[in-house]
Amino acid sequence: MSRAVILISLAAVAMAQEEFFEKYTFTKVMANCFGEDAYYDYLAKVGIAQRECQQFPVSSLHSVDYTYYSKLGYPVNAGGQALYHQYPTHYLGVNQQHYGIPQTYPQYHYLKKRQAEGGAAVPAEEPAVAVDPPKQPFFDQYYILDSVNKVMASLSNYTCTLHKLGLIDEYLNLHAANYVELYNQLPISDGLKKDLADGINHCVQLTYCLPLERLKSPLPLNLQYLLMAMKCEKETRTDACFKDDLRKNIDEFDLSLFPEDDTDESKLNKLSAIVIESDSLNELEIL
Repeated sequence: MSRAVILISLAAVAMAQEEFFEKYTFTKVMANCFGEDAYYDYLAKVGIAQRECQQFPVSSLHSVDYTYYSKLGYPVNAGGQALYHQYPTHYLGVNQQHYGIPQTYPQYHYLKKRQAEGGAAVPAEEPAVAVDPPKQPFFDQYYILDSVNKVMASLSNYTCTLHKLGLIDEYLNLHAANYVELYNQLPISDGLKKDLADGINHCVQLTYCLPLERLKSPLPLNLQYLLMAMKCEKETRTDACFKDDLRKNIDEFDLSLFPEDDTDESKLNKLSAIVIESDSLNELEIL
């Protein structure tokens, strides 16, 4: 058991290092795309919003009434309609809010608890026969409770921060128009602004058409839609930045293979797709 714990610990350290360098690389790419001053100013705003959210209690993200939701029908958000515009306020959890995170939350020291309980005692009057203590699960209820608290706190902080930045409404719907306004205020090219706007609108229209209820996730559907939309936004933002980098360095590529009557934008789209897909062939692996 101790060897397994050591291996798990080493794997966790390696994963943490990999995650750090991935975040560092992504930050440098975004800073290069939007300009260091603009991007780091935005990161500062995010940090302020996160600290403010630490003053709120954890939201009851599990309190959504699925029966009531089913009566609303599934969203058709292609026209920008709010997903939960009819959602009753008394379902928004304690304090009428869907966000917040405590500064601390209960810690369940499950290993220490188990060690304190120890094994079953053998009565003195019985013969001295070795009795094995009942086998207990390594990941017991204390571990599960601790994990639930961490997940709830993280999700609460995440949704609160997005709400304070004006990127989602109180029902966890993405504010596509606010994203576009944010892009238009940045000192970036018109081509990049258009690609970013197209990306966020694509994510809104695509995400809310997905039948996420079939996944049977314990998370509320509106939160599932939000997490999916935010993942899509990050991917399309990265693609837009890559395409803009190609736009700035288009003279480095021989485009004679493309039809002569192609527009510059069409050639750029094809070039971006070719470069990305040619380096992503590992995604075609079946096993």
